[in-house]
Amino acid sequence: KKNNVTYHGFFVLLAFEVDNLDDAAAMLDMKGIKHEDLRVDEYTSKRFLFFQDPDGLLIGFTSIEHSFNIREALIYFQSVISDR
Repeated sequence: KKNNVTYHGFFVLLAFEVDNLDDAAAMLDMKGIKHEDLRVDEYTSKRFLFFQDPDGLLIGFTSIEHSFNIREALIYFQSVISDR
């Protein structure tokens, strides 16, 4: 058990990108759905959380708001430089 979510060995994960992770967490709280604390992925810098459906399957929400991705930043800056 970690942060209000129980894990049972190996798992299959279904994840959804949401516009606002804080609002999604608040919605889960309002509905009484237990979930992990918000975390930040060390590789993508995206925020995320996990919770379980009624059958105990793991579901994730990940943020699409203001995430920083070094690969995307490099592609963007390369396109800006090549346009000059």
